[in-house]
Amino acid sequence: MATAIPTSKSIDNAFVSVEPVSPKTLLILLLAFVLSLGVPILIFYIMDALNDKIVDKTELQKLLKVPYLGSIAKNKDANRIVMADDKNSPVAEMFRSIRTHLQFTLEGTTTPVLLVTSTIAGEGKTFTAINMALSFAMMKKKVVLVDLDLRNPMVDEYLHLTKDKGVSLFFIRYKQRP
Repeated sequence: MATAIPTSKSIDNAFVSVEPVSPKTLLILLLAFVLSLGVPILIFYIMDALNDKIVDKTELQKLLKVPYLGSIAKNKDANRIVMADDKNSPVAEMFRSIRTHLQFTLEGTTTPVLLVTSTIAGEGKTFTAINMALSFAMMKKKVVLVDLDLRNPMVDEYLHLTKDKGVSLFFIRYKQRP
């Protein structure tokens, strides 16, 4: 007899809604729109925050506070020597522009020394050094080009020189002297 008596009672009658309870299409579309804009913006922001490369001259000047002399475009020509009397390629003009900026920057210096260096192989150190040296030599300036890359010297290959002379051979001969 105790099981026949209900323990619950109905407080309000059930009703039916005209709109479906689920899915809420307007809310889903709004959420999809916000995510489709927000996720790429967040990804680009994180990529920019993690980028440690200097991309343009304004970023270089802001970070290092050094004068900007110019930039060299990638040489599409097979010839490694772009500075010649009869060459007027865009890359040769870039070297002439840097030479002019260097002359104004180094004005009054009697014996300027330029160092072209990098920590990564293949960035164009030898290409830049040789063509800058040729640029100054074309102006009848005295130029000494020294390749101090002891592991992989490349100046002899660029200028088609013999390998019987060089800094490493000089060091070896100097050490062997009594």
